[in-house]
Amino acid sequence: MSSPGCACRRAAFVVVGAAMLVAVPVSTANVADVRSRNDVHAQTRANLAESARSAAFAHAMYRVYATQAAQEGLPHVRDVLNQAARTELHERFTGQAKLIGLVGDNVANLRDAMTRNSYLASLYRRFAAEAEHDGETNAVRVFTDQARNVAARHDTLTQALEAIVHPALGTATPAAVPVPPERTRTGGPAASAARTLGNLVAALMQEAFADAKYTLYAERARQTGEPRLAMLFGSMAGAERTEHFAAEARLAGLVHDTRANTCEAIGGELYNGRRMYPGYARQAARVGDHTVAALFTSIARDEMEQAQALTSAVSRLRTRCPASG
Repeated sequence: MSSPGCACRRAAFVVVGAAMLVAVPVSTANVADVRSRNDVHAQTRANLAESARSAAFAHAMYRVYATQAAQEGLPHVRDVLNQAARTELHERFTGQAKLIGLVGDNVANLRDAMTRNSYLASLYRRFAAEAEHDGETNAVRVFTDQARNVAARHDTLTQALEAIVHPALGTATPAAVPVPPERTRTGGPAASAARTLGNLVAALMQEAFADAKYTLYAERARQTGEPRLAMLFGSMAGAERTEHFAAEARLAGLVHDTRANTCEAIGGELYNGRRMYPGYARQAARVGDHTVAALFTSIARDEMEQAQALTSAVSRLRTRCPASG
C-alpha cells in the first residue's frame, strides 16, 4: 500500500500514511521451483523485494479487516476482503518470492526461521526498552510478550532441524504451535510516542512478512514429503498473524469500522495501480528488464480491478470513499 520511502506502505497507511502494495501474477504451482533472479538490475530486484513485503502486509491486514467485517455481520464484505487477502498471498507474494528466490530447501528454511526468531527476540527487547523510556506501558507489555514468544520457539525449531538433518536419530518434528483465534478491536492507537509508533510499523511489517514466508515454507515441506514440518510452519504462520500481528494492529489503532477499513484498502489499491506499479514498470523498462516491466504493468491493471471489487462491496454499505490514489 503506501510507503513514505520505505516498505511501510500498508502498515503505514494508517499509522503514518502513504501506500505501497505489489502483486506479481506468476504461476506458483510448484514452490519448490523457487530460484533467485540475478539476471535483473539491482533496482528492479529491490522493487520486487519491496513489493513482496507490501503484499505480505496487505494479506495480513485484509485478513484482519475481514474478521472485523464478520464481527459486524457483513459477510459480503468479509468474503471480498478474504479473497483480496488470498490474492495478495497466493498470487502476488508467492510470485514475488519466486522472482527473488525467497524459499529454499527445508533445511535452509528452518535455519532462516531460527535466525529470524533470534533477531526478533533481540529487536522486540529493544522496542520494549524504548517503549518503557517513552512511557508507553501498553507497548512495553506487547513487545516483551512477543520477545518471549519468539525466543521460546528456538528449541522447537532446533528439534525440527535435527529431525530433518539427522533422521536416523529418530528425533520427531515438533507438533504445531498453538494458533489463537482471530479477533479485532476498533479504536485509536494505544500508543502516542513517535518512536514507539515507528517501532510498531516495523514490527507489523516483520510479522506480516513472516506469516507469508512461513506459509510458503509449509508448502515446500508438503511438496517434499514432510507433513509434520508443513504443519509446524503453517501453525507458526498463523500465530504470527493472529497473535503478534493482531496485537500490534490493536496497539497501533489500525482497525476501524468496515466502511473505513475498506476505504483504506481501496486507497492502497488505487495508489498501487495508478502510481507505484507504473513507476516500477518504467524503471524496469529503462534498465532493460522488459519482462519484469510487463509484469508490473499487468499488476497495475490487476490492482485497479481489485480496487473495483472492493468499491462494489463498500457501495452496498451506502458509503462513498474519499477520492484517493
